[in-house]
Amino acid sequence: MFDYENKGGFTRIDLFRCIYEGYKKIYDEEEQEVGDLGIYENLYNRKESDGKYGIWGHYLDDLFLEGVFYNLDLNLVTLFIGS
Repeated sequence: MFDYENKGGFTRIDLFRCIYEGYKKIYDEEEQEVGDLGIYENLYNRKESDGKYGIWGHYLDDLFLEGVFYNLDLNLVTLFIGS
């Protein structure tokens, strides 16, 4: 979704920073577009929005970085995000 470059490569903290900044950007854009819709009654799940990203189920601080996979041939990082 986002492209990042770092001359000399990425340390783990560089990679984490890019992941965080990317997710923060998504959540910030969504909130600017549709606001914070709150949670469902009797649940802790975030209400689904009809914004650009259609975020639902969790706020940013609910997410966990559970896995990072790097494809050397494609120079592509794939994330496994849990909650």
